[in-house]
Amino acid sequence: MRNQRIIILLSIVLFLNACKDTNSSESEAVEKENTAIKVPEKDNKVIAKQNKTMLYAWVNNLRLRASSSSSSKIIKELSEGDALEYLNEKSDFTQKVNLRGIQFDEPWLKVSTEAGDIGWVYGGGVKPYKNPVDLAPSPYDVCERLLKNGRTEKYYDCQKQIMAKQLKKDNRYVEQTNDGYNFKLLGGEILELKKEMLDDSIAIVDYRYRYYIPRMGYFVVEVLEKEGGKYLLINDKSGKQISIWGYPKPSPDNKHIIVAAANNGIQILGFTPNGLDIVWEKELRANEASAPKWIDKKTIQLTIKPTDAESGDRARLIELKKDENDAWVLSPDVN
Repeated sequence: MRNQRIIILLSIVLFLNACKDTNSSESEAVEKENTAIKVPEKDNKVIAKQNKTMLYAWVNNLRLRASSSSSSKIIKELSEGDALEYLNEKSDFTQKVNLRGIQFDEPWLKVSTEAGDIGWVYGGGVKPYKNPVDLAPSPYDVCERLLKNGRTEKYYDCQKQIMAKQLKKDNRYVEQTNDGYNFKLLGGEILELKKEMLDDSIAIVDYRYRYYIPRMGYFVVEVLEKEGGKYLLINDKSGKQISIWGYPKPSPDNKHIIVAAANNGIQILGFTPNGLDIVWEKELRANEASAPKWIDKKTIQLTIKPTDAESGDRARLIELKKDENDAWVLSPDVN
């Protein structure tokens, strides 16, 4: 009788353990299922948008065609620098074409323009777009980005804040006075810039200290005039002043300065036997140049947009660079 009780007790214990194991397995399965990560469909769309391939036309009058053939209908002619989105479709054949003296053997690519036109371009006429890093950023670049995004009020606030920081940083050399600025030159002399007043409340000529370029030896000052404005580069030793069209940005090696002024055009300054001077310039009438960016010490990227807002043309990128003869060349050329 005792043996029977022991057998019954053992059977109960084994049964309870079996039930416990079963519940544990089910619990683990439920837990794993609940912790599985599900990526929402909208995230996939965001990723796809971020990973789109951008191209740009590197030759002028590149033809956007209805199909992958040089005899198909022309949808439109593209200008050099026009941006295109690659639609991940290309021809299953290549074609030999000579562009600017270079022989290409490339397929046709299906693309979309910024205006939404969809068609095919010859692959040799486009290059991958890479957003270059500015190798010589300016203290005011963050303000320019605000202006580009249409945040005009924030842009002016940003300008004031950066100017105050630059004045504080350079207070050993620059002192703001009630009627202008005093510059303590490296030789010990004091250079005064004073407002020109029409009366007690209206200034005909006013000044704003922008920043100091110590490696080039120049202070940057904005001049506000009744009929417009300009900038001055003031030599930190002699006090000699160079008048330029707009805001200056030095090159990465501090041997050149780029100036892009919407109301005038583009200037390059460099060191000559007579010191820093304007070595290249081009007045623009039909276009405005802005946002210069030093890609390397010999290459500058600029944004160009037409002065006529109703022309329908969009802003595009161009390059100003030194050629093999050490001459500055604008590509494509604009006026």
